[in-house]
Amino acid sequence: MDHHLQRLRTDASIIADAVRTGPLDAAVAACPGWDLAELGRHIGFIHRWARLAAAGGAAPDTDLIDAPPPDHQLAAWIEAGADDLIAVLSELDPDQPTWHPFPVPKVASVWPRRQAKETMIHAWDAVHAIGGSPELDPAAAADGVAEYFEVIVPRIIARTGRTAPTGVMAIRFTDSGDPLVVRNDDGTSVVLDPTAAHDTEVVGRADDLCLAFWNRRPLADPPQHPLAEAWLGFGGN
Repeated sequence: MDHHLQRLRTDASIIADAVRTGPLDAAVAACPGWDLAELGRHIGFIHRWARLAAAGGAAPDTDLIDAPPPDHQLAAWIEAGADDLIAVLSELDPDQPTWHPFPVPKVASVWPRRQAKETMIHAWDAVHAIGGSPELDPAAAADGVAEYFEVIVPRIIARTGRTAPTGVMAIRFTDSGDPLVVRNDDGTSVVLDPTAAHDTEVVGRADDLCLAFWNRRPLADPPQHPLAEAWLGFGGN
């Protein structure tokens, strides 16, 4: 199985286990107004929405998505949605045309990675909500930082009209993953450009850096540079 789909299955199970453990009214700090039950309903919906989109190659009809069940059945509903999504994504040719709402090439390889990262971050949210101290897999976290700049930041810019911090920032992981260099010349054209000379560097464990860029947990020793500070405050979805 594709490594993204393996990670998706693991993290969906983590969310389901957190929902079984509860309490379901535990607040989700990174998602204001959400409790654990709402997070479970969100991830179950998203997995079903993504399955329809990937299977049909078009924006899905949300009327075809089954409603969340009563809370005592929520964990099983999350697992069933993840299983059905993985089954569809497992059959996709990564290079085949598809539909998705992100301003990147419309090919099917976007779906496993995007759903794995969405599920990974929300698995962290779920465990954190019930008092755990979760850590992200280092390789998945390093790729989560790359995907943040490749997919999520362009999506934020396209949806909101916000401009992103300009300049060149290097990101170096101390435990896993190749260094990244983020270049943005005009506020909107954010690219990973390993050839660019950087203005500042952010260094740390992949887990810490991923959670910081996704606005889940601040760095213990953040860099004192305006560009790094601006990116660390830019936020995720």
